[in-house]
Amino acid sequence: TNTIMNALNQLLASYKQYSLCTTSVDTSKALIAEEFNGVSKLLLSLADETKDLVTFNEDLEKKIIEELNYINVLSTEVYVYQKNDKMVWCTITLRTSDLDNPKLLDVLTKNFGTKMCQKICEPSNVHGLSVATFAPAPKYDCIFGTSGTQKSGNDVSGDSYSFIRLNNNKILLSVCDGMGSGEDAQKISDTTISLIENFYRADFDDETILSSVNKLLAMQMTENYSTLDICVIDLQNALGDFVKVGAPESLIKHADGIDIVEGTGALPIGILEDIKPSIVKKTLCANDIVILASDGILDAFDGAEVLQNYVNNLKINNPQELSNMILEKATALSNGDPKDDMTVLCARIFVNV
Repeated sequence: TNTIMNALNQLLASYKQYSLCTTSVDTSKALIAEEFNGVSKLLLSLADETKDLVTFNEDLEKKIIEELNYINVLSTEVYVYQKNDKMVWCTITLRTSDLDNPKLLDVLTKNFGTKMCQKICEPSNVHGLSVATFAPAPKYDCIFGTSGTQKSGNDVSGDSYSFIRLNNNKILLSVCDGMGSGEDAQKISDTTISLIENFYRADFDDETILSSVNKLLAMQMTENYSTLDICVIDLQNALGDFVKVGAPESLIKHADGIDIVEGTGALPIGILEDIKPSIVKKTLCANDIVILASDGILDAFDGAEVLQNYVNNLKINNPQELSNMILEKATALSNGDPKDDMTVLCARIFVNV
């Protein structure tokens, strides 16, 4: 009997391993298909852009070179790209040491009639020179602050956060809470945040990004679950996309009150093969503050409404100070003994003048 049971157990273990491998292969195929679909969308977008007529304004290029040389900013080449008679961007080859000259942006702003900002800067093939690309500055800009602490008794936090500027005048804010706490949770959340950042930088759409990251995490043999709270702010029109996957509520602090952004109760990322994220669009105003927090913060306050009342009574516009105050209050409510990792990320948008 023992021999038969041992044989059955071995067969069962072999079948289980085969089933896992088969599932992993199927998931890999689906992931590759989604990636190709995302790439095809990008290629179609690039194809549409090539249809636009791009011209150069040589007269303006010569004028900019002369004015830059007048303020002792040595520029060897200036290219002004226009699309449909509107300036799109300007590329200048200049001394690396002149990049910090405040008069550089003043000259460009005067000639283009709109505030300019530096987008990209790369070293030139010539030593001591750099190639900088400038474009019209978006209507709004954003600053942020963050605070966090680990669960009592742990050395590291299982929460991760991100604040990055994307190429299309957008800001990505995200808070990720890895399953559990400690080093394992930290690895999960760091991996999730890194994937999210790279996909957004590649300009994939929300659906492709979340589905791909979910499948990548689900392919692992270990339990890689994490909640994900994302806010993408368009600095051109102050529109915010709040994307939640198992994440708690977020807050938007206005001058005259506070809004709560709720999710739809979606499961954390990495559990199921298909996910249904909650996506909410909000119109923001100048000096609004977006507050993303992990569930450790919300649990300490005993819910979003208590946190809402607390933040509403704070007359603070500095996002870093606001983050510190929220964390300090959450820690105090936990009697100095956090029961979970706590992370809060605050970002304030303002008119870019």
